[in-house]
Amino acid sequence: MNFETQLNSFHVRNFRQPDDISRLLSLLEEAEAVDASGEDISESAVRAQLEVPGHDPQEDRWVVEHPTKPDTLIGHAAIYVGAHDGISVIAEANLVVHPLWRQRGLGSTLFSSAMNRARTLGANHIRLYADRKHEPFVQFMKKKRLVPVATYTEMRSMVLNNADLLPSGFTILPYTVVSDPLLLVAAYNTCYAEQWGHHQVTLERIEKSLPHINADGLFMMFSSDHTLAGMCRSGQSKQRTERNGQTTGYIDAPGVIPALRAPHLYGALLLHAAKWLRENNSIIELESWGDAPETIELYRELGFELLRQQDAYQGALEHEAA
Repeated sequence: MNFETQLNSFHVRNFRQPDDISRLLSLLEEAEAVDASGEDISESAVRAQLEVPGHDPQEDRWVVEHPTKPDTLIGHAAIYVGAHDGISVIAEANLVVHPLWRQRGLGSTLFSSAMNRARTLGANHIRLYADRKHEPFVQFMKKKRLVPVATYTEMRSMVLNNADLLPSGFTILPYTVVSDPLLLVAAYNTCYAEQWGHHQVTLERIEKSLPHINADGLFMMFSSDHTLAGMCRSGQSKQRTERNGQTTGYIDAPGVIPALRAPHLYGALLLHAAKWLRENNSIIELESWGDAPETIELYRELGFELLRQQDAYQGALEHEAA
């Protein structure tokens, strides 16, 4: 059977809930057994991804059925487009093909579906993440004319350094004290401005998410003149606790306003959140999108060890390879 006929025999369709959830979990487990990427592929993690605000699983996901076993999936792709200002609109995508069905054009087919949907949603760039050790996927990115623009880092801490990095006059307060949704919107949009992997947020989105956030673990930093300087979100993670078998706290990497960005301020926010989490969690894990290498190095010095890193590859949507 030639390539074109074989490719056309595959059934590519939109994701269907709830039937495809268990099928997707099986696909992810079999891919992870070969790739060892360290991804959280638990059912709770997958379900959480289906419920990301603004993501429509039926329209924003595609699957490929096994040619003779329609209840088995051999490929999957998803696209996420967050709130944006209409200027630089980045669609984040993920893509997986079963190890036994790679190099047959399925990845390109799924990628094209994601690209088309991203355009429909108003995106003008697309971004995917790839582990450097997975050379075939790295080459796939290059073939699609995507280039590395930043790095995603996941870290873990068992023991914390007790350094005092907060400058004199600066304060860090929990959101329960601040209690200002408009200031929180400004914090998300300013403290992470121009950082890879972060989207602009709206007041509507913040108001919807606040009931699901532990406000005691949402911290805001203020400078000596009482203006916003940074923020950091943390809390206990049910998904990571299940994965690790121990109570696990989670930190969404600190953000600092552009005029004040320096490793010690990131470190001060990180330590503040980590010390708060340490009271009830034996493990603390951190995710960082696009932070500077010197900031990641400081996190190491503060007691966080590297779990995994992935490079973010990005390209303009009109640059799709033939």
